[in-house]
Amino acid sequence: MNFVGHIVVAALTGAPTTPTPDAVLLGAAVPDFAAWRRFRMIGAQASGTHIGDGITLHHRTDSIFHAHPSFTDSQRRIRDQLVASNVPRGAARACAHVGIEMMIDGALLRSPDTQRATQRTLGAIGARPDGLALLTREPAEQWLAHLDSVAAYGIPSGYLSPPMLAERLFRILRGRRRLVLPAEHVETVATVLGAHRNEIVDFADALAHDVADTLTLG
Repeated sequence: MNFVGHIVVAALTGAPTTPTPDAVLLGAAVPDFAAWRRFRMIGAQASGTHIGDGITLHHRTDSIFHAHPSFTDSQRRIRDQLVASNVPRGAARACAHVGIEMMIDGALLRSPDTQRATQRTLGAIGARPDGLALLTREPAEQWLAHLDSVAAYGIPSGYLSPPMLAERLFRILRGRRRLVLPAEHVETVATVLGAHRNEIVDFADALAHDVADTLTLG
């Protein structure tokens, strides 16, 4: 899951009368924020804090999400279509995986509740909850400056626009030697993702609830 999906799942695991604390929502999103700039996390530093609880929830969520049939079936179909269209296999695999996750975020962000939960999460960055500054091996000032830039950017847009999404995937994968998406295949990625857009929008909310229910029952 991408960060909005993690926020939604974390929010859904809270009790109706006791909403999930903002710092837990932030912890659930923080591993994705770190991955954007390749910050190396030290999760143990946040043990016993709301941030740490959220990080634990992030990893539990991913283990369930990555095995969910809605995700795995769509990922396989998109990957295979991209490979059949001559997109390099590593790029095809990455675009299928990340592209689905980002389209799920876009679908979930149509909900005002998701927008509010995401805004709460970004707002929690400025509150500097316990454990936040010590989460990475890089200097705290660099890490916190990155998080501040994430908060300043705000709620993402364009995740349901296949052309914008394909361009974003091109930029994300540019520095990944085995996953790089050649520029000549960006339009193909947009076309294939666009062909699957409606099915992903249709299952996004149910998938998030399925993951949250599995976490709660577990």
